[in-house]
Amino acid sequence: MESPALADYFAKRKIPLLELSHQLFLPAEFSSFEQEYWAVRRSVGIFDFSFMSTVELSGSDAIALLQLIQNRNCEELAIGKIAYSMLLNENGDVWLDATVWRLGPDHFYLITGYSILPFLREAARPYNDLQLADIAEQYQVIAVQGPHSSDLLESVLEVKAADLPQYFAFNQPSNYPALTIARLGYTGELGYELLVPRAEALALWQQLQTAAVFPALECGFLAANTLRIEAGFILFCNELIEPRTLASLGKLDGAKKEGNSGGLQESLIGLHFLPGTKVENNVSHLASEIAPHIQVTSRAFSPQLGHEIGLGFIDPAALANGDAGGQAGTLAGNPLNSPLGPVYIEKLPFSGLR
Repeated sequence: MESPALADYFAKRKIPLLELSHQLFLPAEFSSFEQEYWAVRRSVGIFDFSFMSTVELSGSDAIALLQLIQNRNCEELAIGKIAYSMLLNENGDVWLDATVWRLGPDHFYLITGYSILPFLREAARPYNDLQLADIAEQYQVIAVQGPHSSDLLESVLEVKAADLPQYFAFNQPSNYPALTIARLGYTGELGYELLVPRAEALALWQQLQTAAVFPALECGFLAANTLRIEAGFILFCNELIEPRTLASLGKLDGAKKEGNSGGLQESLIGLHFLPGTKVENNVSHLASEIAPHIQVTSRAFSPQLGHEIGLGFIDPAALANGDAGGQAGTLAGNPLNSPLGPVYIEKLPFSGLR
């Protein structure tokens, strides 16, 4: 397999890598984790998200396959719009998250954190008019995130603000038809994801870096990980290391079907670890229980809050009964004492963040 253009560029510069999941390596940081974090919170940063897999679905049976494997009603998805979706197993539980992009009446992109083409081909066997194509090698994905991300794109791409897509939509600028711009983000800030032809990705990356107005700081996944935890966004190799119900992920709204989510057994929550112990950021799956009713799945240091935070799953009955210690949605009350240290519970997204 040909190496991604941006990955080659980073390798020549000896940018340190982080293993997100098995054999999936990403730039960890370019300058410093905290500098990159604050660039996204205060100005603009760029991320290489080319690790993501893009499968193109076309044909009159494309909707039928999508309706079978995920929870969003794609018949109602307008052309030019994107739906955040959950892929479901035979029990109706979530095993991977994805975005579904509608390019035409029978034309879609399905973008996931890793390639699921063998699964899609098997699921597509009953359908006659359906073509699947893995197009991930044709494009690089550059995420532009931060309050000045639209200013940066206006300057570099020479487009007007009104021509940039709205949230969960995409378009192609008239002066750059090979580029697809989507209004998406993984950080809780204003942001876009750019699908760039492979041969043009490096030049665009460097243009974004050196723009006269609001030049972007290169950012690695350590910063992205903290930003997404603060925003309460899941990571497929952490929160979905085992199947979860739609209800436990808070994803019943807009769902086409609920699977077995009627009896809620767990709920996704935010976790605060008391200040004083700053450890190395780690995006590997933790899957550690800090009590019989709480499982930690993600953990990272938040520069803005000044202490470590995380995501995990809790038994709602324990939360209602006060067994978890403290009060959800606040740092008030007594923390839960655990082997990981004192922990406070908070509903998502995290409060107190600007």
